[in-house]
Amino acid sequence: VSVATADGHLQLSWPAQTGEGVHLYRVVSSDDSYPLISPEFGDLVGATTETQGVCEIVPRNGATYFGVWCHSGTDLSDARSNQPVPLAKGYVLWPPTRLDVKVTSNNEVTGKFEAPEGATVEISRSLPGQNPDTYDLARLLDPSVVRINGFVDREPPLGVRLTYSARTRVHVDGRADTSHPLHATVTVTPDPWCPTLEVQDNPRRPGTYDVSWVT
Repeated sequence: VSVATADGHLQLSWPAQTGEGVHLYRVVSSDDSYPLISPEFGDLVGATTETQGVCEIVPRNGATYFGVWCHSGTDLSDARSNQPVPLAKGYVLWPPTRLDVKVTSNNEVTGKFEAPEGATVEISRSLPGQNPDTYDLARLLDPSVVRINGFVDREPPLGVRLTYSARTRVHVDGRADTSHPLHATVTVTPDPWCPTLEVQDNPRRPGTYDVSWVT
């Protein structure tokens, strides 16, 4: 099953069943695993004779799994009365929502986000010139600074625009996968610093002064 987001909805598509007759596709979902043992093990998303559809799903976990079952028959009534067979499977990962970041009085960056219950969230930090959509392990903040619904970056670079990206991480089919990122930007402005000035008469140009300071 191919899953794409469009205008806040999910666009699902799947391959057509082979063979003659009428094919009725039954789409079901689950929060835990692919619903391929029986369609009754999943929540009904919809039924159609088309090979695509649009639906709304409320995230209840880091991922939602889909299964497409096919009823086949000589006509629609016959197809409905026949037992379905599993045809396709797919999943969607839900990114965190409402990522807000701010700078504290200690020049730390704190962030808050909302994520589906039980989801693991990763936070990365990108500098100017780095594409924040690119998943780069070197940019990840240490997991110890990421909490259930927020994070703290204690040593952010100063004086540059930083982009923080939040992704959910879920193990699917024996491997780890990450959702699309959610971004927020912030700049940590360095504290003003007053240097010590040294003022001396200029012996070569009477009436003028040499001013110097240490950076």
